[in-house]
Amino acid sequence: KKIAHLRGLSSSTIATVRVDAYLDTLKANDMEFHKTWLLTCKKFNQNEGEKLAKQLMEMDNRPDAIFCVSDNVALGVIRGLKKMGIRVPEDVGVLGFSNSDLAQVSSPSLSSIHQPGRKIGIKSIKMVLSKIDDKKDISNENLIMKTRLVVRESTLRKGNEKIEV
Repeated sequence: KKIAHLRGLSSSTIATVRVDAYLDTLKANDMEFHKTWLLTCKKFNQNEGEKLAKQLMEMDNRPDAIFCVSDNVALGVIRGLKKMGIRVPEDVGVLGFSNSDLAQVSSPSLSSIHQPGRKIGIKSIKMVLSKIDDKKDISNENLIMKTRLVVRESTLRKGNEKIEV
């Protein structure tokens, strides 16, 4: 119910779209939002995830779930929470983004938003080739691909076993 977001850089359009979706979802579900729960990642690595997890957990009104910009950051969050004696998912749920191979083998296994990286790469290359071949202006084109939630151990709490997406 109290979800923090470790976001990407504010200069990134994708990061801004994700933040907007995060805020819209909280509002649509009458969930709390605190500016202090929205932290920017700059390095996108596990050390930064660990550091930001510590920052969140030291707050008076701390979140009970953390949505991360990437699986790598989320794995650092899990590591940091474990070092503080905070149990995942019992005390704090953790969600990553990209559904990397590491998400399946971490302990606990990491719930993640699956991003179709291969399809994104193929579509992007086709767009660039179209620009080269046809002199087509693609500067204002947006590429939107479907994602899906992959639920694993890091977000499964007693009573939350059935999740509709």
